[in-house]
Amino acid sequence: MDNCGVNVVELDSALICNEFLSANEAFGKATSKPAKGCAKVKIPSKFDVFRNPERVVRTMVDISFKLMSPRVNEVFIDHRRAVDSSLGSESLLGLLVTEIVSNRRRQLNEQIDVEGTFPKKSGSYKTLIKNIGIVRELSDDHFKDAEDNKHGKKIHIYRKDNKYAENASAKGDIKTATADECVEYLNACLLSHKLEITKDAKDKMKACLGEVFDNAEEHCNRNKPVWFVRGYFNDVEKARFLELSVFNLGNSIFDNFDELPDSSASKKKALDYVNRHRHVIDEESLFTVAALQGAVSTKGDEDPTRGHGSVTLIETFEALYDEYKNLRCCNSYVTNAEMNIISGETIISFDGSYRSKTSDDDHGRERFVMPFNVSQSLMSPPDSRYVSKMNGVKFPGVMINIRIPLQGSVIPL
Repeated sequence: MDNCGVNVVELDSALICNEFLSANEAFGKATSKPAKGCAKVKIPSKFDVFRNPERVVRTMVDISFKLMSPRVNEVFIDHRRAVDSSLGSESLLGLLVTEIVSNRRRQLNEQIDVEGTFPKKSGSYKTLIKNIGIVRELSDDHFKDAEDNKHGKKIHIYRKDNKYAENASAKGDIKTATADECVEYLNACLLSHKLEITKDAKDKMKACLGEVFDNAEEHCNRNKPVWFVRGYFNDVEKARFLELSVFNLGNSIFDNFDELPDSSASKKKALDYVNRHRHVIDEESLFTVAALQGAVSTKGDEDPTRGHGSVTLIETFEALYDEYKNLRCCNSYVTNAEMNIISGETIISFDGSYRSKTSDDDHGRERFVMPFNVSQSLMSPPDSRYVSKMNGVKFPGVMINIRIPLQGSVIPL
């Protein structure tokens, strides 16, 4: 198959790879050189989806083109230079490489070897790669959905995929079960710090995750919705970070707005905000910010009650770490909790600097806003440090990454 001037093999069930190739045809044509024999992948020193999300996505695009070259018979993943990483980046790397290699072996009957090196420094990064990164993904049967909910003495892992569910009822059951399991997983991680999530908080978090999975399926615009969930907590003294990564394949948030007709009331509502600030921030990013506001949804024309999934997500993210800090009083050197949303070319970042606000609109109805600026007003443009655009590459869908430092005292209250 010739992908916009770049020759690549054709694999029907390489879902992640095919989406990256399709969304980044121009990038592949301009930068990708066909691999021959051994496809070498050098993981950058900063491979952290929070600190350097564009480089992470760029690496995934490069891998997709390299490993799909027709003459590849070996893959070498070089982590030696890497010093900073994250659950989201390592999980995505492992899933992508495993998918391509497994499909080439099965569909093309090729013998492809996979080798690699760990980071030079031992410690939490190496532990992450072994337990939930490429080493873990390669040991799986790729053609089955992952399903892990494990709690060791120090390492806590959650993995769940939705690639092979065939019918609607099965999908519904998977979404509900995954939301329940994921919250119980988070609770088990906190239990190691002698804390427990209250029932009300659990219910809210389950509803939040359920809405995220609903959005992943309803907004992806694909015949077969595909999403992945990964959770990781390494409960050692110097690296206590609870991370959660959820991502789906398909349309970006902007794609869904762009496909709406000009007569759409939902699109017009978003355009009011986009037109106000398009001289400061690019259109795609502004549509993505608009989608995070209360009662704004690309499904709003069909159901006016839509547009609350992102609201719940943001509120839950803000509340969870606030409660932890109140109970455990983290040291001053500990960073705030972080979250980002990566969709298409846009990166939306949260670190507590800007908070959401709920107020009454002109009709006395409560409205949620997340403006990303000091004035907390949608009349002002968002801060470009928190709403940014990647240069030349796209994430084919929506990815949500959350990192919460759990570095406070574990002495029982």
